[in-house]
Amino acid sequence: MPVFPPATATARSWALAVTLLSAGACDRSGEQPGTHPGALDGEDFFLAPVVDTVGRVGAGATDEGYLVQVVSVAFDASGNLHALDADRHQVAIWNRRGEVLRIVGTHGEGPADFRRPVAAFVFRDGTLAVYDTSQRSFKFFDSEGRFRRGVRTSPGPVPGRAAVAVGDGLWVGPDEPWMTAGSSDEETTRPVFAYSFVEDTVRAEPFFDAWRPEPEPDGEFRGFGPMLRLGGLSDGRVALVDSVGYRVKVLSREGLVERILERPIDPFPVSAEAMEAERERRRAGMTERRILRTVADLPFRIRLSEADVSGLIGSYHADVAEMQFHAQIPVIYRLAVDWEDRIWVLRTDSTGGDQGLADLLTPNGEYLGTVRFEDLALPTAFGPDGLMAYVQTDELGVQTILVVKLISL
Repeated sequence: MPVFPPATATARSWALAVTLLSAGACDRSGEQPGTHPGALDGEDFFLAPVVDTVGRVGAGATDEGYLVQVVSVAFDASGNLHALDADRHQVAIWNRRGEVLRIVGTHGEGPADFRRPVAAFVFRDGTLAVYDTSQRSFKFFDSEGRFRRGVRTSPGPVPGRAAVAVGDGLWVGPDEPWMTAGSSDEETTRPVFAYSFVEDTVRAEPFFDAWRPEPEPDGEFRGFGPMLRLGGLSDGRVALVDSVGYRVKVLSREGLVERILERPIDPFPVSAEAMEAERERRRAGMTERRILRTVADLPFRIRLSEADVSGLIGSYHADVAEMQFHAQIPVIYRLAVDWEDRIWVLRTDSTGGDQGLADLLTPNGEYLGTVRFEDLALPTAFGPDGLMAYVQTDELGVQTILVVKLISL
């Protein structure tokens, strides 16, 4: 049996779907790309990415690294792949050959155990930190998987899944109110903090005040609001998106705006098709499993009956049916930074989904080109030497991680 089982024909993406086409395999039907990249204000210059499939991990019910509910994926500098599985209360780590290198954590109350792990951060040297909401603590493990220390959180900002690692023991990101159950909803900006761990405490220092739209009147449920997106650069700088338009802010290590990367791309208007597509995405995303997982992630205990869950889903669907929308769809859907410090900017498609074009930029303002979704989708995680990981779920709900290598653009 091969180390990596082949992909099944029915596999579909859980995070961002990927369809890998060899160079020249797609007929462009006469479409002519731009003549060269370089200028941010120029036309799209389409790249032809070439990738090799490395393999697939997490398949097989007898595999100690089989997956149930992946919430975090990342590579270290050795190319080892780390995946936090919230349902299995563990981090599985595979080497480049697809072999399970080690399993970190298990369900329990011990110092190295997890009860409700919700986020994992992997540093380039292989150091691992996992946040457990039940124990309200970060648990640190060295590159060999040995438990080193636990750091309990105190009232105040806590880095969550939106935070990015920008150095040894340093994160940058917004507060996660659902983790702390104590943040105010009255700020006129979206504060971003620099987090460090000093003397076994979490220290949050103000880093940047991101733009925040006007709050919805009377808690109105509205779609296509601008999201806060961050990407960490290897030198400690941060790429940040906080607006409706195409504006990527490059922040210094001190949180100052060094440069703003802009392209002349207008937001899509919110059409009837886009509104229905967004409603369907929200309805599909609200499942019994998600509700139970969300409740389990809370720092306090709640017991829900089957009727409670059914009622929550029904109430949510009713809210979705009546939801209002902003006039425009934000241009940028997602932001990511690869190990070469290229900034990948995924544009929102015309329905507000994640199948738009992806631009490659440098922090210094150079436009490298654009990739079509059907040629290469933005991965769940980037790794060294062109490695890219995609979390996928098949029709039976079985999760695996597809690993590919980007050969050239």
